[in-house]
Amino acid sequence: MSQRTDQRRSEVLQAAAACFIRRGFHQTSMKEVCAEAKLSPGLIYHYFESKEQIIQAIAQEAHQATGSLMAELETLPTLRLALARLTERLTHWLTQNGEARLYIEASVEASRNPSIRETFRATDDAFVAQFRTLLDAALQRGELTHNPDTELLAALVGICLDGIILNTAIQGTLLLPAEVLQHLLERLVGLS
Repeated sequence: MSQRTDQRRSEVLQAAAACFIRRGFHQTSMKEVCAEAKLSPGLIYHYFESKEQIIQAIAQEAHQATGSLMAELETLPTLRLALARLTERLTHWLTQNGEARLYIEASVEASRNPSIRETFRATDDAFVAQFRTLLDAALQRGELTHNPDTELLAALVGICLDGIILNTAIQGTLLLPAEVLQHLLERLVGLS
């Protein structure tokens, strides 16, 4: 794809995300996405055949962003630093206008749409695998107070983070300060 094509696709995704945050996926029409993007329907349909393709692209971008974050965390020398970075990035993302609501909207669509569900499963599976790698390394360095089932613990961390995202979407704000969230994650994984 050319840089111009990538830019246009990104503009459509940003416009669609803004619409989905305001009105939800099913209540948003392609006409509204066109108006938000300031593009003609023909041009939008050139990049995406349907709203489903747009939300699939949004889910795919989230998958790539999660993978990039986890790869970044793996470069840090301790689990405590990795949890600090994870907390910093998560709280920043959650305080962006409507990102938690968009995640929940996409999650609900994943419960209905097999294609989007597979993207979410792939993201969850990759998160668990990469977080398990962080936990295994911390265990080898003697950073944990116990010898946990790291796969189960990584899955539990992912579930807890999903809950925090859901709560933020419902409350309209992140209720936990970053330092409290980091402390909870440290306790959950058993950092010494």
